[in-house]
Amino acid sequence: MKQDPQANGNVVKFRKRKPQKTPRPGLRKFLTAMCVVMALVAVWAYFASVGKPL
Repeated sequence: MKQDPQANGNVVKFRKRKPQKTPRPGLRKFLTAMCVVMALVAVWAYFASVGKPL
């Protein structure tokens, strides 16, 4: 009686790789610009509430 080779658990199953996502440089620039804007808003809010620095 012959066994099916795919029924054996030791058979390596080759699968097609998922395609890698391409990097999005525009998104990185946008996030960097938003971080800079948020930092400036935080500094403005601090000095608006505390007053002028010495």
